[in-house]
Amino acid sequence: SLRGISVSQTFQGWRTVAAHLKKLAQDTTIVLNDGQRWSLRKIAARLPENGLVLADEVGMGKTIQAGFVMRQLLLDGPGRRIGVIVPDALIAQWRAELLDKFYLDDFPVAGGALPFEIVGHSEITRWGELIGVELLVIDEAHLVARANGPKDSPYRELASLAHATPRLLMLS
Repeated sequence: SLRGISVSQTFQGWRTVAAHLKKLAQDTTIVLNDGQRWSLRKIAARLPENGLVLADEVGMGKTIQAGFVMRQLLLDGPGRRIGVIVPDALIAQWRAELLDKFYLDDFPVAGGALPFEIVGHSEITRWGELIGVELLVIDEAHLVARANGPKDSPYRELASLAHATPRLLMLS
């Protein structure tokens, strides 16, 4: 089990998500550059078995790639929750993009809540609210992974949360 979460409770459709991501990468009606299409195919190949690290230059589409993965997860597994940890200054931007570009509000969870929760890098005490999400996305992951050792904050909290999450998508 994943710290109190039965493996049978976790989403079993990651291969379906991956297959749909491959189709998106081939869809010429979606405006993506060649590098973004290549990245989407690589994500699809690794996602069913692993977490991922997307590391690229600023402006190369990491947020877009993450948005595709998030939307496809919700299409193939309605009712799933996604956690997002981002630099504090980007919380509003991430929220706007997930709602305005990916329409993630089309997939409400129990009580009509949004299927994602965005928490800032500095809100370490709130990271525990993300326990039980199906997918954890960490933007600018290199910033929160910095610590003198594994027992130091925020690395300690991040590692604990990552180990309790079935899939991890780190952007850097």
